[in-house]
Amino acid sequence: MLFLLCAVAISGVAEPVSIAAIITIAEVSGLLLIIYVTVPAMEQLSERASEFTPAFELSSWTGVFGGSFLAFYAFVGFEDMVNLAEEVKTPRRTMPIAIITALGVTTAVYLILAFNSLLILSPQQLQASQAPLADIYRTVTNSNPWFISIVSLFAVVNGALIQIIMGSKVCFGMAKQRLVPAVLGQVNSRTQTPVLATVVITAIIIVIALWLPIETLAKTTTHFLLILLCLVNLSLVRIKQKQETPDHVFTVPSIVPIAGFTTSLLFLGMQTWSVLSYL
Repeated sequence: MLFLLCAVAISGVAEPVSIAAIITIAEVSGLLLIIYVTVPAMEQLSERASEFTPAFELSSWTGVFGGSFLAFYAFVGFEDMVNLAEEVKTPRRTMPIAIITALGVTTAVYLILAFNSLLILSPQQLQASQAPLADIYRTVTNSNPWFISIVSLFAVVNGALIQIIMGSKVCFGMAKQRLVPAVLGQVNSRTQTPVLATVVITAIIIVIALWLPIETLAKTTTHFLLILLCLVNLSLVRIKQKQETPDHVFTVPSIVPIAGFTTSLLFLGMQTWSVLSYL
């Protein structure tokens, strides 16, 4: 599958992006279907509200932060949108709207799914499940969740395709800045894509996918991403202190990167403390 996705990414920019958009529609359809069939369970939310309120104990909040740390993996990819800014029409206007809208809609869908899932299945059942959304659909409808299974496969394919595209773009940009070998910045004259960079990224993904268990991979990815977000937010604070903001550029108050840095650092600290306590 990864070899096929590598070929798709090499074929050009418009083709894989179009494929990713179509697959995303299928993914969202699957999630909305789960929400639709679990809507009746939301009537229980008011009487079971206490189940969703953690106790004011350190052990409870350690679990909350530990779960949040792992769940943060579900948001991997949003930061990659900026790597395609040069392919977007009117990026100064389009990119902020796209990023904020995508994050807002996705967060709302995730929250509704989380609540509804816990109203249908117990935490123990969800923990033991190999396919939680499929089990939820089967429990509610008493039907074969074949559509949900297919959507899950599409989600995996879509995530891999997007990461291959974005990874190759990052390598291309770093090559142009002479941070990695210049050969990774070479672009095919026909497809206008960095072929070698795409192949290298795909090879790295294959090695990591075969080497690491999914939970270890998710936690490791989240670790690196949070470290990156800490550095990016600190960089933005420094930029805002040292430079004047150009005209017609999307800006945020300094409190936004400060809050982003603090939150990312808190997640890293809690996870590190949790690991050390376990050892």
